[in-house]
Amino acid sequence: MISRQIYEVILPEVVERLSTIFYHRSSPYGGVDTKDKTVGDLHQWNVWHGTQEPWANWDILKGRFVS
Repeated sequence: MISRQIYEVILPEVVERLSTIFYHRSSPYGGVDTKDKTVGDLHQWNVWHGTQEPWANWDILKGRFVS
């Protein structure tokens, strides 16, 4: 897929070559597994969509950083 090539290969190489800023490819980002709750960030949709958890469960629907 061309967009994946752009975000995961081309842009990181260009940013590394031309800048000292770390390139964070997109959000959510969890390394190999974008659902990994210990790496990167994740989007928590299970209150409004997905499993449709009660809003009171928000504190247990966590990750390293919920964006």
